[in-house]
Amino acid sequence: MSCANFALDGKTKIHVTPPGDALMILKCVEAENILKYRSLRLTDLPARGHIAVAGPNEAGKTAIGETICFGLFGRTFSLGRDEIDRVIRWGEYRGSVSVTFIDRDDVEFTITREIDNTGRHHARLHEADASTPLAEGVEAVDQALLDICGFTYKSFVDSFYLAQREMEVPHAKSATVKALIGVDKLEAAAKDLEGEVSETTKKVQSKGRA
Repeated sequence: MSCANFALDGKTKIHVTPPGDALMILKCVEAENILKYRSLRLTDLPARGHIAVAGPNEAGKTAIGETICFGLFGRTFSLGRDEIDRVIRWGEYRGSVSVTFIDRDDVEFTITREIDNTGRHHARLHEADASTPLAEGVEAVDQALLDICGFTYKSFVDSFYLAQREMEVPHAKSATVKALIGVDKLEAAAKDLEGEVSETTKKVQSKGRA
């Protein structure tokens, strides 16, 4: 099952494993004037490890998850596309988020999003050390991320975090939940086995009539 790991002391570790064959390992998250944070910097994130998020109410635990979500997808579970300018820290005019991650093939990418209080939102996706963007513009970056990592915003949210009172718990029979706990693979194997049994039964019955 996926895990999300945070700390606020610069030693945060975050490992995200969305459902199915998709994989994303977060390496660095940096934000300016986003949600509760004037400045948020999470660096040198290792590829493995589980971390619990602890802290009092309103300490900013959920805000870290929302910042990462905005950096990747340009929205959060609590803010729709038409109100995303509210992601900017109160009293500021603009904000930005940069998320660096590694895909299943160990290729490093960085997504950078900038937004101002008029709702203007720009996004860029770079491969590590590349001089030109791999994709530029909100829609182009969204599609490129889907092509690279193979999962959607909904799958990410379902597998990454569930905020109390702020989103619906995925249905127990949903594709996301089945993928997270491996049931999808068991169901596929059972279907294949059922087909083989059916075919073998037909052959036996055919031989019996002969």
